[in-house]
Amino acid sequence: MAESAAGRAGEPRTEAAAGAGEPRAPIVVDLAKHSRKKVRKLRRGTGPLMRAAHQAFEELRAANRIEDGAQIVLLVVRQKPRRKRRLLRGLF
Repeated sequence: MAESAAGRAGEPRTEAAAGAGEPRAPIVVDLAKHSRKKVRKLRRGTGPLMRAAHQAFEELRAANRIEDGAQIVLLVVRQKPRRKRRLLRGLF
């Protein structure tokens, strides 16, 4: 059965399988929607989302939800869509 731990706004939400005898399901860490710039920095391994990912992994290790290098952890970050610019619309 899947457990779900939802935090405050801005905190990562995680889902994992419970049970010691069954094969461990991957843990999904959802960091929600963020700007293109933040997602780009995460891909490079820097920025605030990388710090949030490290913090989420450390919290999971501290809670004994994952072992070092023993389980798959998926990081999900959605990129906010670009804003449509309508500067000259309505002037002509």
